[in-house]
Amino acid sequence: IRDAIQRVDDTQAGAQSAAADLLVNGRGDVHTVALAEESAELSLDLFQQVRNKFVSAYQEIMKMPM
Repeated sequence: IRDAIQRVDDTQAGAQSAAADLLVNGRGDVHTVALAEESAELSLDLFQQVRNKFVSAYQEIMKMPM
């Protein structure tokens, strides 16, 4: 899980860096920034879906009688 969180964080940081490079330094292009932002959003959404499935499975297990 720690590795997955780190990958999502790295993707988010890369998108922010690409946007900052474009806005501040004028390097890069809008398409690259848009793709980086979309990739970061998708990785976060995927992580949240996996987390929700894990929590749901845990809750189901906890409801089982012992």
